[in-house]
Amino acid sequence: MAMAVFPCRLLAANPLPRGFLPKLGPTKAKACLYPDEGARLMACTAIPLCWRVLWGFLNREGPRISEAARLQVQGVDLDRGVLRLEKNKTNDPRAWALSPGVPQALRAWLALRGNRATSAPLS
Repeated sequence: MAMAVFPCRLLAANPLPRGFLPKLGPTKAKACLYPDEGARLMACTAIPLCWRVLWGFLNREGPRISEAARLQVQGVDLDRGVLRLEKNKTNDPRAWALSPGVPQALRAWLALRGNRATSAPLS
């Protein structure tokens, strides 16, 4: 099998070493909720509020569950709407702007919870 290379040259063999690329296997179906299902989940009082807040945060911001569990109040700037993850799976600190409505929801959650110490866990 030949590979095309810019500008229109063909290579007789793949230049990548054997085993360099991950093996492709069958893909697994990914579970998701439609917006109306997510709204019903967030409104369901049979689910404890802490779990609904966590699910909403994970769904809107996309951190790993382990990252969200380790997140402290000091890692979120609610005034500027910015989240900072200092420790994560890749050991590469990152920051991003929070989705609209998330800072307001987190502010309400912290007020309801009553513990606003910067070293306190966010969840």
